[in-house]
Amino acid sequence: MSYERNETKVALSRGSFYGFLTEAFIRLPDEDFIKRITSAPMKSFLDQIKGIDHSKLRAGAAMVLGFSEGITPEHQRNIMEAMAVDRTRLIRSAGRGRLKAPYEGLYKKKEEAHIVLLHVKNFYQRLGIIPISYANDAPDFFCTELDFMKQLCLLEASAHSNTAEVRRMEKEFLSQHLGSWIGDYCKAAGEVARTDFYKGLLLLLDGFMELEKSYDSEETD
Repeated sequence: MSYERNETKVALSRGSFYGFLTEAFIRLPDEDFIKRITSAPMKSFLDQIKGIDHSKLRAGAAMVLGFSEGITPEHQRNIMEAMAVDRTRLIRSAGRGRLKAPYEGLYKKKEEAHIVLLHVKNFYQRLGIIPISYANDAPDFFCTELDFMKQLCLLEASAHSNTAEVRRMEKEFLSQHLGSWIGDYCKAAGEVARTDFYKGLLLLLDGFMELEKSYDSEETD
């Protein structure tokens, strides 16, 4: 029973991290968002991440934490504007420059975008899980795929799930979809990002994906 409880805790922690990344990227930088990233619980969360033995996660957490601690009331509005411009550059206007927007179909080199989109949609339908579609984004948008993984982790933690089967599906989705391309986006976006918040967030996303894929590898050894 202790082993089962530990596995449930891990699944819930992974789901929480997926949720954090999804919300951090998708939310517009407004006053509520600033309150969230400068709150004591967020500082505690980032301090915990800094304790993980992974260079990208530690560097990303330190960067986001340093950025949030540098936000002062008198400069808050300017900081929000800078964050909003940076977010748009990285996510919504990426296709206009050298950075491709974070859609799986744009990063797969051996498949046409519409084929990738079809495969992702079929994967969702197979499990009967419909991830949250943010602003009517396509199924292969990175935040939609992140939310799907979050839901899989929560399903794994459920007492009514077939844990082994859910883990198998997580591994398959990471290897065939999210984990197969998101690292390329993070690397390219990291060279374009201008605020330490999004630079750090991209490191957290990249590092977490590396950790997730290594976790899946250990599970199958």
